[in-house]
Amino acid sequence: MTTEPEQHGAELLTALTDILKTSSTEQDIPVSVLALRGLSKLCESEVMDLMSLWSYLGETFLNETRPLVVKELCGLLSLVPQLAVETQEYETFTKLAMMRLWAYSQSSNCLVCAAAYEALSKYSVKYFCVSYLPKSVTKDLYEQLDLAVKQMQEGKGKSDTKTDGDALDVDIMFPQILCIPPILKTILALSKSADLKPISIRLMMLLWKQQERCFPQLLQLISDSQGSSSYQVRLAVASVILEICTHK
Repeated sequence: MTTEPEQHGAELLTALTDILKTSSTEQDIPVSVLALRGLSKLCESEVMDLMSLWSYLGETFLNETRPLVVKELCGLLSLVPQLAVETQEYETFTKLAMMRLWAYSQSSNCLVCAAAYEALSKYSVKYFCVSYLPKSVTKDLYEQLDLAVKQMQEGKGKSDTKTDGDALDVDIMFPQILCIPPILKTILALSKSADLKPISIRLMMLLWKQQERCFPQLLQLISDSQGSSSYQVRLAVASVILEICTHK
């Protein structure tokens, strides 16, 4: 008996998506979780196109708050980098996926927060732009943007009313390097939680690969994790040390 997903993927797709569209209660959580796992498997096996699936189902989960279901959604969105194709449409999809994950990362539920950061650790740091981050961690930058817009409006005078926030691109005004401090602050906050420390180590490694000036913070995080009784923390530390030794 075959277990290959492509064998029956097309037949199962409609059933799984119908299940998700009609399973919105607390009692439906196990059903939703299993359906999402099935769809993740179909996408990972490239039986189903992930971007098309999200376009079809995304609004269904717009206000999803059930932690176990959100955890599976994060798992689904973690596949975005793995399945990337070089098109403008997929770039836009990647941005939307990251914005959703950053929003989930601000959850007060530890399970959701961990799942969101775990998914984000799969993405390239090149996508860590100011506009993707939650405004709760980029508040100072947006205040600077608002001030710049106000100054532009005053400079233009009342005769020109077209100047507004759209006249300045936040990602151009604040290049990627300015994302590093708020992300560092977030990672260091994560590292204080035993459950989130392994994820914080992996995220710090991603930052170091993009910005070598983060190396001292990475070393400090490794040092602080030495002697941990957690297998996951020790595994994360060992993986990062191996990356450092083989990094070119």
